[in-house]
Amino acid sequence: MSIDDLTRANDSSPRATRIRSMEKLILVNGSVSIADLAQTFNVSVMTVHRDLEMLERSGTVRRVRGAATALSSNLLESHIRYRQSANLPIKRRLAAAAVAMVEPGHAVMLDDSTTAAMMFDDLSKVKPLTVISNSVTCMINFAPMAEIRFIVLGGEYNARYAATVGLTTERNIHSLHPNFVFMSASAARGNGIYHPDESIVQVKQAMIQAANKAVLLIDSTKFHNDSLYRVCDLTDFHRVIVDSEIHPDLVKELRADGVQLQIVT
Repeated sequence: MSIDDLTRANDSSPRATRIRSMEKLILVNGSVSIADLAQTFNVSVMTVHRDLEMLERSGTVRRVRGAATALSSNLLESHIRYRQSANLPIKRRLAAAAVAMVEPGHAVMLDDSTTAAMMFDDLSKVKPLTVISNSVTCMINFAPMAEIRFIVLGGEYNARYAATVGLTTERNIHSLHPNFVFMSASAARGNGIYHPDESIVQVKQAMIQAANKAVLLIDSTKFHNDSLYRVCDLTDFHRVIVDSEIHPDLVKELRADGVQLQIVT
């Protein structure tokens, strides 16, 4: 049984309650040591490991040396539950700057990123509008709205991203030509952006090819991350929107390379 099974079953046993609290603590903090978890919940280290096994099966956290983490790695993106609560003030500023580019009558494509999903509040006021996405979160938000035509990109559902991926998704993307695609990335290094999941990389690449203009929304912390697969060059984007915490030297380097940066405060 996974943590999702416990939640659906409304299990109120001491262990189920502890595991849900443990998950919340890790998601809020990003990473928590095994020793701190044992002390916080007044259980043995062995019990913590058994509880974390269940959380690992749900995909929300993973064990690293001496700790449990919800953070991404070179090979694994953070679960959407963590990303939905991380760096929210920055994501809101990036999203607001992106929405300012959109006009009534446009068709916009959004990827599965939680940063793009933050565009909902402001974007829903730009009507009429066509919104296209593989994100289930976007579908739930936009589909019921009047004067917004929502096109869902079908395909294989991936629970870690709450999004569709795969060949069907990519074919659907290539049949469309929106004014903009707005997306984010797990990591940025040099003149490129990266992601740990090949299936997500392929969707992002298809979106960039399909759109008239591609726009990247990326918080400055991503320039310190690593991921396995290269998505594209930063110069492939019409605009790269980043927060003001980005290092000035990096700004100079990127602009010298031809990256069209917009810095939001």
